[in-house]
Amino acid sequence: MIEAPHVLETAISGDGQRGLVLVRYDDLSTNQRTRYLIEVDLQTGARRHLLKAEWISRIEAIPNSEDWSVLTDQGEGVQLYRICADGQISRLVAGASTVLIGADPRRAVLMSTTEASHRFGVLDYGWAPDGRYLWYSTARVVDPLPGVFQVMENPLEPLDSYVPNQSELRLRSPDGNERLLATARGEDRPYPTIVYGAQAATWQAKTGQGNEPVLVYKALVPTADGRLVFSLRHLGVISGSHEPPFQEASGIHGPNGGTLEISGFGAERALRERLSSGEVKTFGPIDFEIGTALAPLARTYPSLGFGVYGARYRTGVVRNGLIRVSKDQIDSVPVSHDLSLSQCSAADLQPVAVCIREGLNAPPEIVRVDLRTLTLRDLGAIDERYARLPALKAEARAWHKDDLTVSGFVLLPRGYRKGASYPAIVVTHGGDADNRFVNPEIQWSYPLQQWSERGFVVVYINDLVQSDNVERLEAFRQWFAKKGTLPGDKVVQRVWLDQVAMFKAAIDALAQEGLVDPSRVGIVGYSRGSQIVNMAVTQSDLFRVASSGDGGYFAPSSYWTEGINPTQQMLFGGSPYDAAARKNWERAAPVFRAGNVRAAVLFQAARVLSSRVDFFQALRACKKPAEFGFFPDETHLLHVPSNRAVAMTQNLEWFDFWLKGEESGDPVKAQQYMRWRRMRNDLAADASKEACPPQPAPNAF
Repeated sequence: MIEAPHVLETAISGDGQRGLVLVRYDDLSTNQRTRYLIEVDLQTGARRHLLKAEWISRIEAIPNSEDWSVLTDQGEGVQLYRICADGQISRLVAGASTVLIGADPRRAVLMSTTEASHRFGVLDYGWAPDGRYLWYSTARVVDPLPGVFQVMENPLEPLDSYVPNQSELRLRSPDGNERLLATARGEDRPYPTIVYGAQAATWQAKTGQGNEPVLVYKALVPTADGRLVFSLRHLGVISGSHEPPFQEASGIHGPNGGTLEISGFGAERALRERLSSGEVKTFGPIDFEIGTALAPLARTYPSLGFGVYGARYRTGVVRNGLIRVSKDQIDSVPVSHDLSLSQCSAADLQPVAVCIREGLNAPPEIVRVDLRTLTLRDLGAIDERYARLPALKAEARAWHKDDLTVSGFVLLPRGYRKGASYPAIVVTHGGDADNRFVNPEIQWSYPLQQWSERGFVVVYINDLVQSDNVERLEAFRQWFAKKGTLPGDKVVQRVWLDQVAMFKAAIDALAQEGLVDPSRVGIVGYSRGSQIVNMAVTQSDLFRVASSGDGGYFAPSSYWTEGINPTQQMLFGGSPYDAAARKNWERAAPVFRAGNVRAAVLFQAARVLSSRVDFFQALRACKKPAEFGFFPDETHLLHVPSNRAVAMTQNLEWFDFWLKGEESGDPVKAQQYMRWRRMRNDLAADASKEACPPQPAPNAF
């Protein structure tokens, strides 16, 4: 599964005749990650390979042209290129100096969470609707500090990722002249932010002023008290004027010329369009979201009276789809509920889209969508090798407790026999347990398919949907904003503890039907999932083994070292050393609840931060079975194929050992199993009883 294809992007020509598909592969034989750009004839399915490189991104059709534009590294760092209809490639922006973005914390101006370090000349770009004007963004290192000594006003972890930089936004006119529109420095903390690195600007038509392309972009503007704040600027590129100002549309354009919005919560959620007259048109109840990062497509066809939008279904079977909203109704592109339509792109001039159709056990394939008739044309699998693999069986599920409901999937063991009871592994990360093939956003470096092949039931469980509950939505907003009106314990309950309660509800239901052995249950998760894993093993006695991937939260030391003390003040009322706040910390923070743990916990980290180390050290102090694995020079989603293989193997062996009592028999692993057997003996002897007495649970699970 490490080498499975992962589709990153699609694009489509304005006339809807050709599509582009960008696919990433990890190759264990070379230990390299490579991207391939494939052009597809959307009538015949014929393909040609246009480009192969370590980096390709931001693929677009150039308006009013048969050519494509891409960001790619052709030996001079990542730059902006044109790919002509005959396949020839040439630079669109010359002489852009490069900066490092990626996994190197000592030289990069910005860290990547998913990819190896690359040098970037052009960070992002966008064409005006007529294809004549182009904006693009760059960055450069400024005033580099000596590598020996730095005075830091606000030292936060990691302390070695401080490279002062300036990002710049430029506009190119049809005559080739360029204009510097805005700059921003990124040197105020160890995580410098490149402001103009991702969709720094957008194009829109200026209502009532003809067809002049208008660029909307961010700029630093001084306030009356002397501060600099970001504000949207509007530039009419033909007139060269920022006047008169006009109101930017703050939502997704609807089929009637207004802005789409979703109102209500839970079963009462409805899609509405707010018209310029102030009138609100309601299309009726919906079970999806639009405008999400996982389904971002939004394109209107005014002459045809409809718009098409990516839809993220969060109730029932979680999946991505495509909807058409006309003057009076909503229609869905018909796809089986065990499949998703992902990475959709719609043509400018014709009602045609290209999408990737895939499922949890269905490898990705290319489809053409006729947006008039809502019919699909199959254009073949991305990689036939995976299409020929015998599929595992997955079932969509939903679990309920009181007024709470979560969705997910159950991946059954190969050779599953009805009536047999199996060990289970819960997988958690957020809301991305959906119908996508070997999805790295939830898969991380967990061998989910291999676990199924080895006789485990794999239980994917999504986070509770925020928009289903007013208080939960407010709790998440308060967590992100670091302030609000809800009591801190209510935020902890809604954001973390409710999720742990739903794991218990799901496993109880699966045990009751005889599928899962409740005495042999484990849990895995990275990032947000790591937070939940750490909470789950300290707030419940359900789990016997866990793997916590590159994350953590509520660590006492991180109150000062990771810049999150405003959040923790809001949650707990003060620092962990504040007598008035101490009880609140003890009710929630895993470090203070290590004595409650009944699971063997494996930690896998790409960066060693306080939030990752504190809980591990607390478990070791309490003589609980725990192991910490570190992958240097890695990213949050491991990008080196050999490291992913090591992480997956370690997870396989850890769960085999603790849930099935099995060892690999590999003599190279003798020391590993000696450590683990010693941990198991300590656990059996309950060696932690005197060292760390359990804390009472704040909720009964």
